[in-house]
Amino acid sequence: MNINGAGSMEQMRMMHRYGAGNGNGNMEMRNIMQQLPEDSRNSIRDQLKSLSPDQRKAAVSQITQLDFSNMGTEDLQSSISNIINSVQTETSNSYFSDNLFNIVV
Repeated sequence: MNINGAGSMEQMRMMHRYGAGNGNGNMEMRNIMQQLPEDSRNSIRDQLKSLSPDQRKAAVSQITQLDFSNMGTEDLQSSISNIINSVQTETSNSYFSDNLFNIVV
């Protein structure tokens, strides 16, 4: 891939962000994102950016397990948002319970 223009640089960043081409099977994430309209993709990207690297890895792992072949774009976007929210909630609950344990002990 030629990285001469801003568009190709952005494409390269997206490939890196979603793990495309590194053997992790995350090319599926790219395929899923391409099924969504641009505004939905941007919204999901923003949600993923707000996650820690571990949260993002967990979310992408779950998202790539979706069978999106029978989903409309609204269902797909809703499913992805639910996954991201659940990853955030799980991490928040884990952090709270770990710190509560440390306070009690």
